[in-house]
Amino acid sequence: IFILTAHVLYTNACMKGEESVPCTWDIFYEKWGWMLIFWNLVGVPYVYSFNSYYLLNNRVELHPYLVAALFVALFVSYYVWDSAQAQKNRFRAMERNMYVPRYTFPQMPRGTLDYKTAKVLRFTLPGQKRESTLLVDGWWAYARLIHYIADIIMSLTWGLCCGFSGV
Repeated sequence: IFILTAHVLYTNACMKGEESVPCTWDIFYEKWGWMLIFWNLVGVPYVYSFNSYYLLNNRVELHPYLVAALFVALFVSYYVWDSAQAQKNRFRAMERNMYVPRYTFPQMPRGTLDYKTAKVLRFTLPGQKRESTLLVDGWWAYARLIHYIADIIMSLTWGLCCGFSGV
């Protein structure tokens, strides 16, 4: 049940966040679209299925408290990851005057910051003419790459649900 829940959450987040992909750094600036798309279509299903395959072939019994702790860690980290991604992507879309509200399920609370009152750092990099902005509001006030921290915690829960007998 745990790994199925994790897969459903992650798949849902990818589906509801698809409007954010074209303006990601990989595609917009590095022109890395083909590699990113190939990884999402081939690599992700292959690598992310390891846990399910292991659980299918090995009987794993975890203490109910550990399972409960894994669920809490998964849901909290998912919330931080999803709402932080939404804050960043929607802020960038508002910055470019391209924001269109979407109502895909589920929308997490605090997913959209008020563009007019959001705290940002404005700066110009050496050799650049264009001013850049760095979001320092919402989840981004607490850590620079908080969505990666939450993603790592989610990945750890995926691995921990397999137990330690295969180590």
